[in-house]
Amino acid sequence: MATFLQGIFHLTQDTHGGTRRRVCQALNQLVEVNFQALLPHIDGVAGVVLDAPIEDLTAAAHRMMTFQRPGDRRSTLYMYEPWRSLIVAAIGAWSGFSMSDVRPIEVVPSMPHDLPVLVISEELDDRAPPDTVAELYRRMPQHDGTKELWSVPGVGHGKAFRDAPARYDEALGRLLSRLRR
Repeated sequence: MATFLQGIFHLTQDTHGGTRRRVCQALNQLVEVNFQALLPHIDGVAGVVLDAPIEDLTAAAHRMMTFQRPGDRRSTLYMYEPWRSLIVAAIGAWSGFSMSDVRPIEVVPSMPHDLPVLVISEELDDRAPPDTVAELYRRMPQHDGTKELWSVPGVGHGKAFRDAPARYDEALGRLLSRLRR
């Protein structure tokens, strides 16, 4: 794992912007979905952005299967119980992967207490609702001078960088000023 992560971090320095962007997106997804795997390897990390972090993959999957909005293509995935639970169980049986093992909310308390973190919560996020992001933030061991919860009004899941770019840059600037040296 350490060698793999070393290679990934090396790719973040690639001069091709598309490569850097895709690698950073992949790292973001790794942190969002399986922070437990990355946590032992972050000694050299100066700071972390958790943009729309989920608290529990099973809960997030259930939320995603209950989207029901007129005109939203995701509404076609709407499922009632017990079908949602059966789908989650089937994914585990088919892949050998248990969604219940991915619970970032249980891992964040073991983050380094001096690691600067920017947690981004979007008001219209139905995958990582603001109340679950706030609970994840509350469980982090950093004090408020080291961690920041930025709540973005009128924005959906993971869209703050696109829908509020100037404010996103300001939030990143605040994180950069807190980085570990």
